[in-house]
Amino acid sequence: MMILFWFTDVYNQIIIQKIVLRNNSEMLDWYLNPPFSPIIKVHVFNYTNIEEFVSGADKKIRIEEVGPYVYEEQLQKINVQYNGDTITYYENRTHRFIPEMSGSCTENDTIIAPNIPFISAIPNVAKLSFFSKVGFNTLLSLTKPEEFQNIRIKDYFFGYRDKFMDLISKIKWDFTPEDVGILAPRRGISKKSVTTNSGLKNTDTIGEVLDFGGKTKLDIWKTDECNEISGYDGIFNGPNLIRNKQNTAVFLPELCRSLPLEYSKEEVVYENIPSYYYTAPENTFGKPSDQITNKYYCELKSVQQEHINGVLDVSDCIDGSPPIYASHPHFMEGDERLFHHFEGLVPNKSIHNSYAYLHPRFSMPVLGTSRMQLNLKLSHHKHYYSNYPNELILPLAWVETTSDVIPEEFKFKLYLSTVIVDNVEIILKYGSLLTFMVSISFHFYTLRNNFRIHHVTLS
Repeated sequence: MMILFWFTDVYNQIIIQKIVLRNNSEMLDWYLNPPFSPIIKVHVFNYTNIEEFVSGADKKIRIEEVGPYVYEEQLQKINVQYNGDTITYYENRTHRFIPEMSGSCTENDTIIAPNIPFISAIPNVAKLSFFSKVGFNTLLSLTKPEEFQNIRIKDYFFGYRDKFMDLISKIKWDFTPEDVGILAPRRGISKKSVTTNSGLKNTDTIGEVLDFGGKTKLDIWKTDECNEISGYDGIFNGPNLIRNKQNTAVFLPELCRSLPLEYSKEEVVYENIPSYYYTAPENTFGKPSDQITNKYYCELKSVQQEHINGVLDVSDCIDGSPPIYASHPHFMEGDERLFHHFEGLVPNKSIHNSYAYLHPRFSMPVLGTSRMQLNLKLSHHKHYYSNYPNELILPLAWVETTSDVIPEEFKFKLYLSTVIVDNVEIILKYGSLLTFMVSISFHFYTLRNNFRIHHVTLS
């Protein structure tokens, strides 16, 4: 028994079995219908001096961060196919604006922001036929879209309709006005399925992402390693990896790739629950060099121009291939070229980095915040945007997703599953050691008495 508890992982495996996603289990129901809702905080960039910049009066574009606009996100996994050791599903998300957490911000606020659908359409015009290009230019003459718009926050987040969008949706690939918006891609039913491991055969693989959109391998990145679908779903993050304080990775469908999390330290949260603190490593979006090591660096096949450190081109991951770039908020850790034409960007690692407190045994987030900025690359088209640097990357907004609001009942379960269970493990281990020592002592005592009896008999 002592060998079983001290030199094997049997006790941990018994406990880990409780989180295996078995069919019709409470754990699977929790996985498909999470008992609490993430909080989404959106910080948008307001372009305050566009007229002055275009006229030449100002040399740099001045942007002002506005927000946060706070939403509760309801997440449910639907169209579920349970195949024993795998689970395939689509995600369905809805959002509810929370005025009391948004301060003075309302969805009726207006900002000046880049014309996302227009800028998104420009680089794709080159892919159209001759007659479609003529149609596009005719459309511009008819609708005269603005380069920057005075737009309501709710429309900017969730999409809207105007003459340009209604007309371009008739000639442009796979496009609807409702697709355009900061939160639009994460609203409603996801367009691609995700398949994860249930942990039924191996508990260390629970939550591992195996398939995305019906594919076990992508074909948009330049290397086979980047095209491999790997990492975990973020609900589970590799129990064995986390237990041993190793680094892990989370697969992000919106980026079509995995991003790393590095172990940092042990910390106690909620006053009495131990956890392991993980953070996004430095240079997450940096190209490997003599100064930068980044095995998660990826480039799209379609990209020919030089990579700029600090941003990731994810255009081919999104339907319609809009020129979207992901980055840390305020281009944190980004190349100086990203900042050159702007005033108002102030990166700060303490408020812009992503982190997670992971359960030491189950690998689930106890607390955590993910922060990601959306950016749009501007390209010239005829006389449009000719007053701006070509291929300028425009910051749109950064989105903060936090799981800090957890019900008391769930906190209590976390406490039971850590402190109490760990203490039981210690008792069992040292109890088995004590039993072993007593047994050995009794054995030697018996041998000694037998030796004495044998010695007296011989005498």
